[in-house]
Amino acid sequence: ECADSLDAEGPPHVWLDATQANTDDAEAALKGLKHAIAIKDWKSAERCAMAHIEINPYHQGDRDKGEPGLHVLAGRVYEELKDQKRAAREYRVATLLDEKDVDSWVKLGRLELAQGNRDAAAEAVKKALDVDGTHAGAKELRKLLGL
Repeated sequence: ECADSLDAEGPPHVWLDATQANTDDAEAALKGLKHAIAIKDWKSAERCAMAHIEINPYHQGDRDKGEPGLHVLAGRVYEELKDQKRAAREYRVATLLDEKDVDSWVKLGRLELAQGNRDAAAEAVKKALDVDGTHAGAKELRKLLGL
């Protein structure tokens, strides 16, 4: 399903078809997701993210290699699709899986603030600063919130 809008001749089609053929192939869904993000095909990226979440919702990436986790990628996709509620949900899940993910805390805080949820935004920025008190984005959000 996540291959529908991608070019059938392009490399992501192989990964996405593999996901369709073998619904347990999380690697194919992740590779399709990453490629769809790279070519800015946000609807296909959303389908690939959801396919991967159905297979393995706990994928966290490799922090040492700078690889974002599945929910961070899905959050970005939903931000690009202008779906703040779903983006916030994905960043919230990312922080549950890795409570030291400062960037996800900050993104969650910004999204909560944009949706008028000041208390949730303040909680997110507090958690971000608890992990890294020098994080520029967290400090900027704290200032924006007047904390």
